[in-house]
Amino acid sequence: MHTAFYLTHRYMASYPLYMAKKPVISTQRTPSNHISRISPSKEMSAQEKKIWETIVDSLPSDHFCEADRIALETYIRAFCYAAKCRAMIDSQGDVLIDDKSGRAYKSPWVSILNSQQTVINLLAPKLRVTPSGRVSNSTTRVLYNTGEDDESKTPERDIVR
Repeated sequence: MHTAFYLTHRYMASYPLYMAKKPVISTQRTPSNHISRISPSKEMSAQEKKIWETIVDSLPSDHFCEADRIALETYIRAFCYAAKCRAMIDSQGDVLIDDKSGRAYKSPWVSILNSQQTVINLLAPKLRVTPSGRVSNSTTRVLYNTGEDDESKTPERDIVR
């Protein structure tokens, strides 16, 4: 075997592959972190689309993804339906009087409004549209490093007392 070939081959065998190839540098610029916002579906009403755009545009572009579409549509529809229920309660009142018997009863719109409020309250934190939902976990953690080993001064013990 030729000595020069042997030395070259041995040197290349010990040389890491990621260092053996030069990277190709592209001069073409692409926008980094370009994330498009999700758009409302065609089945939504004009009022629902307006609320959609208000919510989606008020948050960072990477806040919602395509997987959030169904939950966000449900949240917005519950919000619109709750507004309609509120309008009916405002016009008719929350207590109605039966014409035949004269008995007072709770308006059915109150029950519907309560169910829509439940949907809204369940979906809002999951969609992170509440103020507490928009705060990241890293900003809510508080690190206590007092340098003391006394367990009685931990925040958990202060809260329990």
